[in-house]
Amino acid sequence: MEKITMKFMKTAMSIALITAMSTSHAFFDSIPLPSLSDNEDKKETVTRTDTAAAQVSEDDMNCKNMTEEFGEAEGYAKGLLGGATAGIGSFLTSGSTTAAAFDAAKAAAKEANWLPPAVEKAVWTELLSEQINDKQIFDRKSAAAKRFYKKADAILEKVLKGYGQDVSRNSDNEFETDSMPYAIKILVKRDTRAEGKALPGGYIIVTHGLLNKPDLAAFIISHEVSHLAKRHESRAFQAMLVDSLESIEEISNLKDVAGNIGQAQGVISELVRNKVQFITMHEHQEHAADSCGIKSLAKSPEFSDEDVKNAAKAFKDLVSVNKSSDKPKNFEQLMSAGIVSHPPSDERKKYIDEFLNKHL
Repeated sequence: MEKITMKFMKTAMSIALITAMSTSHAFFDSIPLPSLSDNEDKKETVTRTDTAAAQVSEDDMNCKNMTEEFGEAEGYAKGLLGGATAGIGSFLTSGSTTAAAFDAAKAAAKEANWLPPAVEKAVWTELLSEQINDKQIFDRKSAAAKRFYKKADAILEKVLKGYGQDVSRNSDNEFETDSMPYAIKILVKRDTRAEGKALPGGYIIVTHGLLNKPDLAAFIISHEVSHLAKRHESRAFQAMLVDSLESIEEISNLKDVAGNIGQAQGVISELVRNKVQFITMHEHQEHAADSCGIKSLAKSPEFSDEDVKNAAKAFKDLVSVNKSSDKPKNFEQLMSAGIVSHPPSDERKKYIDEFLNKHL
């Protein structure tokens, strides 16, 4: 074990030094994110006053940036190699080996955006295909599903036009636009409840019950698109992957395969099935997705101001009657239980009204 650890440390140190020489800033600096023009936003910004939402940034509350980009080389180096380098530093100064490197690598990997979107998509395409085969998700080819997918696709396309007019649909029924980090695909689950959820890799799952309520569907789909555009699901997924690892060797293995779609797909899919514990979105991410969802509806030429208000009202009515329920903890529970994503909240409804005033 000691030989393996030392070999990994020497290799990681060499790579880290090369990476450090090729970049102009430290591993742990924050990744700069591109800003979208907000010249159209002439109204006062929403100001956070209550303590319950203390972690919500002003940028999130006002949706200053509708999307966050992925810088593969930079994020990857800062996450896994940066963590390994910190661990090596602990080893050199204190003589500690695996524990120090492991803790430092996990901490750093949670802060960076290191998982390539192509790998993320490959993993979740495989996992969700199993749900289609098990009939939990409607197969697009079935006659019964066609009317549901027609509705879902139409709403998704309209929402995405709030991010740019260059929306196109590829042969895999994914919608693409230059301003989004993913091609986005919507899937319909067999469930009479009106619910939706975003998943890593650019996927949105909605229930067929939601599609019978067009105003509510517009709000929920725009909200889930915002989670994907802000890469909330990606960061949560990366953190869950890191938390599921139990040794520096497992981190090394993940590092070694992360750039190879075929290898990474197998390794990560196995982690998701057996070890990853799922968590819910943080409160500030829900507020941010509400704000950006409303902003995307307001910016889309497919929705009038009245349409946006009706969509927001439908959602506020939903959270008024919804009751919280047990959250899924693993992949099996995530896919077999209801799509639980948004707890009821008077504070949330208050902010939705503020977001409407801001973005309309």
